[in-house]
Amino acid sequence: TGLSASYTNAGLSGGDVVTCVLTPNLPGCVAATYPSNTITFVKSGNTTTWTGTAGNNWFTPSNWSNGLPDRFTSAVIPGGTPNGPAMASDASVYDITIGNGATLTMSGSPILYVYRNWTNNGTFVPATGTVDFVGCSSPSVINSSGAQTFYNLMINTPYGVTISSGNQQVSKLMTFVTGLVTQNATLTFLNGSAVSGATDNSHV
Repeated sequence: TGLSASYTNAGLSGGDVVTCVLTPNLPGCVAATYPSNTITFVKSGNTTTWTGTAGNNWFTPSNWSNGLPDRFTSAVIPGGTPNGPAMASDASVYDITIGNGATLTMSGSPILYVYRNWTNNGTFVPATGTVDFVGCSSPSVINSSGAQTFYNLMINTPYGVTISSGNQQVSKLMTFVTGLVTQNATLTFLNGSAVSGATDNSHV
């Protein structure tokens, strides 16, 4: 409002959406208002840990210590749980960590939207699923202790993705929408894989 360059609202919660509207009020200015794109407030920092006490369904809240992960909540999957998580439909996560001895299994063709970092010290079974990096507030990092395979890998964050460790393998399709991939470790395209959408603004 007025000439203030800042907006303060202590009541915002994660997922709230605001729109800024510029209303000219100086003599000679056009009277039209100018709305911005919608702005989603991202409040991250929560973590939930897989327990697997109620089976292997990713979407069963009682399988997690602090409820289901989402775009504001990080997921930690430790080894040694009674059941490993299986994901059969689309899901979101802020950071994801697959611990030593743990396995994350995709079933069918779900999409896992990752809003920041991916760390795999265990096993990832991708089926025909997609891992889509969609970070909207900071760069993303992919780490693994060895080779891991993504079926479909999508780069869709203007902040970019850094391949920091391991051997990241793509078996089907790597799609570039926006953002650069910084390759500080190995990126392997397996026989029969392909690349789509690479541009000056989105490539390795």
